[in-house]
Amino acid sequence: MQKILQFKLSGKFAHFKFPFTSPNFLKKSFTIPPRTTILGLLGSIIGLDGFQQYGDEVEEPEYFEKLEHIPIAVTLNKIPSKQLIKYNSLNSFANNSKQDGENVIIKEEILLNPEYNITLLLDDSIEEDKEIIKCINKNNVKSKYHIYLGKNEFFANINEVEIYSSEDFTLKEYKEIEKLSSIIPLNLLNDGIAYENLVYDSFSRNINFFEKRLKTERCEVGYFIFGKDKDDDEIDYIKFQKPVELLNLNNNFYYFFKNEK
Repeated sequence: MQKILQFKLSGKFAHFKFPFTSPNFLKKSFTIPPRTTILGLLGSIIGLDGFQQYGDEVEEPEYFEKLEHIPIAVTLNKIPSKQLIKYNSLNSFANNSKQDGENVIIKEEILLNPEYNITLLLDDSIEEDKEIIKCINKNNVKSKYHIYLGKNEFFANINEVEIYSSEDFTLKEYKEIEKLSSIIPLNLLNDGIAYENLVYDSFSRNINFFEKRLKTERCEVGYFIFGKDKDDDEIDYIKFQKPVELLNLNNNFYYFFKNEK
C-alpha cells in the first residue's frame, strides 16, 4: 500500500557540493539538497552502506541501489543565506596536483539555517520503504547512523513528521493548478507566462554511475513564493506545457522527482 511520509529537514549549516570546482578551489553549494543526498540520508537512517571507493573506481552505494525507486518532492521553507568560509587542508584532493604536504586553502560556500520539507511516496510492501516508515515516525525518529546535510559535521534534524495513507491523497495529471508547494523542472512550465513569484535555482536530480565514474544530472528548477502580486490580485494559475502528474495532499500540490533509468 502506498503511503506519504512528510517531514521537516533542517540544521544550522549545510553544504551540498556542486559538481564542478573552480581553479581557485571555490566549492559552491546547491541551495536545494540533491535527490541523492536525501536518499543517502534515508539510507543512513535504516543502516545502508554509502559510497565505497576502490582505487580509481567508485562502486554504486547500497543506499542508492535499494532506495533509488523512491519518488521525492522538496519544498523550501525559506531561502537560506550563504556564507563563504576559508580553511586549510593538507589532505585535500587538490593536493594531487601539489607537492606532498603542501598546504591548500579551500574556499567553501556554506548554507546558514537551511530548512526544507521532504515528501516521500513509499510502498510499505517494499522492505526498505517499510523500514523508513518505522524509523521515521511521529513519536521518535531513530537512525542507525548519524544524519547530516552534505558534510558529516553538519548535523541534520528531522521533525514535524506526518504519515498519510492512500485514502488521504491523490496522484493524477494536471494541466494547471492554483499553487505548487515544491520545486519543479522549469521545462514543464508554460513558457508563455512570466510568473512574478517564481524563483529559479539548480537541482541535482540524480547520479549516473557511468564506467564507475560519478556523473551528476542537473536540472533547472523553480519554486514559488506565495502571496499577492503588486496589484493585490490573486496569483495567476500555474500552467504546464503538458499534463503533469502531481500529488494532491490537503489541497497542496507536489511534484515528485523519480528514478529515470
